[in-house]
Amino acid sequence: MVSSPIALMDPDAVLSRSAGMAADLRRLGVREADRVAVSDTNSPGFIWAMQALMKLGCGVVLLDPALAVGDIRQYLGRARVRWLISDTPAHQALGEEGTTTVLGLTDLVENISQHPEDVGDNTSGWLSRDDGLTTVSSGSTGTPKLIARSGNAVLNNMRRTSARMSYQDSDILAPLIPFSHQYGMSLVLLARVNRVPLLITPYARLDHALVAIADHGATVVDGTPSTFRSATNFLRHRDELRQRLSGVRMWCVGGAPLPQAVASDFAELMGKPLLDGYGSTELGNIALAGPDAPHVMSALDGVRISITGPDGSPCATGETGEIWVDSPDLMAGVIHGDGLHPQPRGMFRTGDFGYLDEHGGLHVIGRRGAVHRRGNTLYPDALSRKAAQLGVEVHIVPTPGRNGDVRLVFLVEDPSDADALTWRRRLESVLARYEAPDRVLVLPEFPRLSNGKTDIVQLTAFAEAADVHTFRSKTFSPRPAMIGGSAGRR
Repeated sequence: MVSSPIALMDPDAVLSRSAGMAADLRRLGVREADRVAVSDTNSPGFIWAMQALMKLGCGVVLLDPALAVGDIRQYLGRARVRWLISDTPAHQALGEEGTTTVLGLTDLVENISQHPEDVGDNTSGWLSRDDGLTTVSSGSTGTPKLIARSGNAVLNNMRRTSARMSYQDSDILAPLIPFSHQYGMSLVLLARVNRVPLLITPYARLDHALVAIADHGATVVDGTPSTFRSATNFLRHRDELRQRLSGVRMWCVGGAPLPQAVASDFAELMGKPLLDGYGSTELGNIALAGPDAPHVMSALDGVRISITGPDGSPCATGETGEIWVDSPDLMAGVIHGDGLHPQPRGMFRTGDFGYLDEHGGLHVIGRRGAVHRRGNTLYPDALSRKAAQLGVEVHIVPTPGRNGDVRLVFLVEDPSDADALTWRRRLESVLARYEAPDRVLVLPEFPRLSNGKTDIVQLTAFAEAADVHTFRSKTFSPRPAMIGGSAGRR
C-alpha cells in the first residue's frame, strides 16, 4: 500500500481547491446526472475530488484502490459508473475496455484551475440523490455489496455525530483509516460540517503517523481496534512521544468490536479512554461514546436500537440478542446491474448481536450466529470476546462435528510464537468446560482488509481447511506488517 502524504487540510482552502476541480471536471464533460467513482489512497486530491463532485451534484462511488482490477471492473459495471478518478496504474486500462472514462487524480491536481469559472453550487442536487454516496460493504463476513445512501442521510448522520462528540472550533481531526470506506469518509465529511482542519497522515506507517499527529497538534484521532493495539505496543517505550501526544483530547475507535484488553491497555498507557463507536455501511454512525460519557456508547439522537431474542421478543437489560436499528439515516438501497433496489424503512437487522446496559449503553459482541454444541447454545463471537481478556485477538470458527454437533476451532493471533498447547491451557483457564476449544491454531498475525478489519472470510476458510486436513504452517502464512521495525497489525 502506498503511504499517504502528510498534509493539514484547511477548510477554506479545501473549498477553494474543490471549486477549481469542479470547474475542470465540468469542462471535461462530467455532468450532474453521472455517477463518478473515486479510487485512490488518502491525499489532498482525494478530498478535493470528493467535494468537487458533491458541488456538481454527481453520485459519488468510493472504491478501495486495493481491490483487484476484476472487482473494480465489476463494481463499475454494476453501478453504471460514467467516470473513474484514480491514479492506480492498473485502473488506467479500464477506460479502454468499456463505457467508463478514467481520469488521473494527479493530472487533475497538477492542472487544477486557479481562477475557475463559476459552475454554480449544486450541492442541493447531491443531497437529494438516493445515490449521493455509494460505498462497498466491508466484505469481512461475506460478499461485499454496493450500498447507496442519499446525500441528505449522509450529512444528517454527520450532524448527529457532531452533536454527540462535541467537536470544537480548535479541533484538528486525524483519521488513521482509509477515506475510501464509510468510516474514513465520515471523518472527511465531519471536518467539512464542523469547518475544522483535517490532518492526512501515512496511516499505513503508524510510527510516522503518530509523529505527524504530535507535530501538527491534532486533537481528535480515529482508528480501528487493531490500530490502537499496535499504537499501544509502539508507544509503550517512547515516553517523549507519548508526552507530545497529550494534546489529543479524544481517541476514537470503531470499525470492529473493541476488545476489553485493547481498551484497558490503551487507557492505562495514555491516561485517556478509547471512545468506542458502532456504525455500518448501511446506516452510518449508530451509537457513540462521547467525551461527556466516555464509557457509555448510546444511540445518536433520532436513532433507536432494539435487542431481540431468537423469537423476536425484546431482550431484558443486559441480555444478549440481535441488534436492530431504526435510523432516519438508513441507506436508500443496494445497487445491482439493473438499478437501485430500495431498502424498506423501519427497523433494520444489522446482523450483529449485543446488549443494552442499565444506562442504555450498547455493547456489541459480534456477528449473530448461535451454534449448538453438546447440548449448549453458544455464540462464537461472545466466546471470542471472553477469550480476548488474555490480551490477544481470538477468532472462533465452528466446523462440522459428529452426529450433527459442531467443533470449535480457536484461532489465536500471537506474534510471540507460543504453541497451541500453551494457548489451549490459557483458554481453558477463562472458559467454561463446555466452551473449550476442540482445536487451537496460532498465527503470528491475522489477515486484514484494507480498512483494518480482520478478514473473517479468509480466516474461516483457513480454519475449515485446517480442521479437515493436517495443519501445516505453509497452508497459511501471513506476512506481518512492519511498524517502526516491529510486527504490527495493519
